[in-house]
Formats: sequence, C-alpha cells, structure tokens
Amino acid sequence: MTSPTTAPSASPNAVEGIFPLTPTQHGMLVHSDGPGRAYVEQLAFELEGPIDVPAFERAWNALVRRHPALRTSFVWKRGERPLQVVHREVRVAIERSDLPLEDLMIEERARGIDLQKAPLFRVVVSEGQAGHAICWTHHHMLLDGWSVPLLVRDLLMYYTCERSGTPIASDPLPPWQPALLRWLDQHPPAPALAYWTPELAETPPAAPIAELLFPKGEASGRALIERVLTAGETDEIVRSARDHGVTVA
Repeated sequence: MTSPTTAPSASPNAVEGIFPLTPTQHGMLVHSDGPGRAYVEQLAFELEGPIDVPAFERAWNALVRRHPALRTSFVWKRGERPLQVVHREVRVAIERSDLPLEDLMIEERARGIDLQKAPLFRVVVSEGQAGHAICWTHHHMLLDGWSVPLLVRDLLMYYTCERSGTPIASDPLPPWQPALLRWLDQHPPAPALAYWTPELAETPPAAPIAELLFPKGEASGRALIERVLTAGETDEIVRSARDHGVTVA
C-alpha cells in the first residue's frame, strides 16, 4: 500500500462525512499500486449519431450530487486507520478524445485513478466519423456490479431531462451511513482474524494484485479470452449467481 507523506485536507464545510472503510475496501487499498491501476473498472459503449456533451456533463454532475459514493475519496497514512471522505460538492468535467474506443480504454486504464482526489472516475467522449464512444473509468472501491446499472439508469434519466429542459425529479435516497456503521459494529474483525490467522499460517504470502496485473511496470493488464456458452450453461451461471447473491461479470 502506498503511503503519502501527508493526507489531503479539506475545509470542514466541504466535507459531508468521514467514515471507516469496509473490509473489502481496505483489502483493495492494500493491493492498490502507486498509479492506482489495480481494481480500475471500465464501462464503454458506442453511440450512433451526435451527443449533446454539455447536457451529458450536466447529467453527470446531477448524478454526482445524488450519489455520495461518487463524491468520495480516501485518505490514509502508514500505521493509521484509512478513512473515506464524502465531499459536499464534486465537479465532473467531460474529457474529449479522438482515439478509437479500444485505444482509449487502454490509455485510460494506464492513467490509473488517484484515490485521494474525488471524483475517483473519469468520463471521456471520443468523437468519430460515424458516431461517438464513451469510456467511463472508475475505481472498484466506489462501486460494485450491483451499483453500475442503477447509476446508468439515473444518468440516462438525467440526460433526457437536460436535453428536454424538464426539471429533474428523483426520490430521495435512504441514508447509507447508519447502515454502514451498523454493519461494521456487527462484524468486528477480531473473530475473523482469530479464525484465519492459524488457517493461513503456512500459506506463502500472496503477491500484490498490482504486480500480477502489471508485471515489470507494464501499462496494461487486459487480456481477451472468448468462449461461447450454450443457453443452458448461461442459465446455470445466472441461477448460481442469484443463489449466492453475486453478480455475473
């Protein structure tokens, strides 16, 4: 885990809340490399025809105002408990590119994500002759597979409203902070440590995930493996994922 010499500071009025990390977030932070490339996720799609970039940018900022996770950054010092900081206001600026989508995704992944500076994501619009491509690069410490479709749904609704001039009306989100703190209180780390410490005592130390993804400083950890599944295999995977409460990714 990298260790900044000083943690970023912010005006108390600029901070909505400061909270501990979940165990999963803590594990991701431990395995994050200096450039912040490990656990970088991407969602990309191609569009036919024009895109209203100013309206798209306003839609993203409306999304950020609604969802605290998109206004979160992380601070830590070596030997101290890492924290996640929810900022009251974070601005999103849509970036532009002329790269083909595949090249754009490789370039964006290589840039990494600065975990100490919100927002922990970037949105890049690539303009081509036949249409546009959009690359959304974010860190997995913010979002999981269940969250992304919900955010995309809200984003498309906001974009439609911005394009038509319709006022944005959204139901208020339930507060997530009490649920997080309650979950952490109900799941102290001591019992898990007591169980797993002897279980893993003779296990060789695992290499950091960043070293596995980016050996010898390589910029990209992407690979493409294709396999066509039958309808029956697909149904079985979906059913198993549903039974275990996980996503198919």
